[in-house]
Amino acid sequence: MRIISSSDLVQSTVIVSIVTVIVFIVLAWTTTPLVALVACASAALMLGPARRREDVAWVPAFVALACVVAFQAWLITRGTFEWGEREMLGSSYDSLARSLRHGSAEIRSEDIQWEAWGHGGRTFMYFGPFPALLRVLPDLLAPSRYGLWSRPSSFLAFLLSLAAIVAIARRQLAENERIDARGRTVLFFATLAAVGLGSPLVVVASLANLYHEAILWGLCAALWGVFFAHGVLRDDEKAWRSLTLLSAAAGAAILSRVTFGLPLYALATGFALRLLVLQVRRDRQPLLSAAGRVALALLPAIAAGLFQLWYNHARFGSPFEFAPFATKGVDSAFHWSRIPSGALAYFRISPENFSLRVPFLTFAFPSVFRPELYLDLTNLVISPVLVSPWLVMALAGGAMLPGRPGERRLLALCAVPFAVQWLLILAYYWLAYRFTTEFLPLAVWFLAAYLQKAGAGTGVARLLSPRLFALVTAFSVLATVTSLFHFQSLWWAYPEEYRQHISRTFEAIDGRLGLVDRGPR
Repeated sequence: MRIISSSDLVQSTVIVSIVTVIVFIVLAWTTTPLVALVACASAALMLGPARRREDVAWVPAFVALACVVAFQAWLITRGTFEWGEREMLGSSYDSLARSLRHGSAEIRSEDIQWEAWGHGGRTFMYFGPFPALLRVLPDLLAPSRYGLWSRPSSFLAFLLSLAAIVAIARRQLAENERIDARGRTVLFFATLAAVGLGSPLVVVASLANLYHEAILWGLCAALWGVFFAHGVLRDDEKAWRSLTLLSAAAGAAILSRVTFGLPLYALATGFALRLLVLQVRRDRQPLLSAAGRVALALLPAIAAGLFQLWYNHARFGSPFEFAPFATKGVDSAFHWSRIPSGALAYFRISPENFSLRVPFLTFAFPSVFRPELYLDLTNLVISPVLVSPWLVMALAGGAMLPGRPGERRLLALCAVPFAVQWLLILAYYWLAYRFTTEFLPLAVWFLAAYLQKAGAGTGVARLLSPRLFALVTAFSVLATVTSLFHFQSLWWAYPEEYRQHISRTFEAIDGRLGLVDRGPR
């Protein structure tokens, strides 16, 4: 490993400064100065200084990251770059934030509207409290912005999710000795594009309403949990710090959305027991001393879990009642009998997903084996296998490529909690495209392993090359973005004027391509 010399550092500093100024000017001209500043600053913070030759080239990575951030800012504001507009039911979190300051979990009925859950004559919501906790201080400092925090909050969750992917890619690729600098560069940019532009994260982060905000924060915490969990597996001097941070990520995840938090709690518990045994047997540490260190590392998760139990009790009278689904006519929110139907709904590729007109790939209503198991089947979905096929390659690459003895078995064992998360979503009584974000933690878990092992193997394993991954990612980006615009043109949660604008744009492109009379959209 060669350390960057001082002369290289001076030269690179000049180049970085020039590129940063140019990117800022271009983005400020195409977006707004605020967006340009946030894009450049966040890209610089994600990359940090390049300390090793194995690091990806800083300048192109900075440009790519800044452009992805600016594009997401365009999406979430629907091209206006206005951050002070209200989103659907977004003020519910503001209402909860004010209640939490007074030790209550009540919500104003005019904020939560049709998503209200009544109990004991009071109004609550079943969504996690984490977005509201983030609002407590800002609302106290700027009460006039009540109901206007949804877009900044959701955008920040996207930025931190992207930062987690960058951190995972940089660390795992730096440890990959099987590929050269070009291969690492290809995989880095492919990973950035796969998650930042070609995954369900992009679709969910394009709309900052009540439903999406908690999911975005849950996913953000889960992705950082994947990063810290791989850090614990390294079994070095930083393992305890990684465990503590994994514990914090688990706490944030469970307070956002329980299904994102449970896998991290399982991993944190398993890793804590493993480190406890190693401390006592290998390092000959006293049991009480080792147990105290474990308890300290798990303290964030314990504190968050206790807060969640209080939150449940304050809403529904029981620490273990996350939502009284029976009052909505649902006997069991999660049931194994729905798993085949859920798998069909989320992974089926049907002729309805294709069109002879722009954008060619389209959302459709879900098909299930047993419709009577669901309350509603009018939500639009599209198979991640169709629009994000990199997920399949990441799963296959991380699981199949050879590694150190016992590594594959350990990776598979640690992936079990994330696989259970998949089963929970497939068994859920409600189908919606936003829930496909729940498939990302497992995919990113194996993606991290793939990045560390890519370039190895013979036979079938050679098909999992960095170049093929880049090609699959390119298709994923194109498919995800085009199908997203179709989703935006139909889904009721987007403003009517915006939906009509997207539809008129499709018609104009159809006209230019001569596709007007070639069948339904």
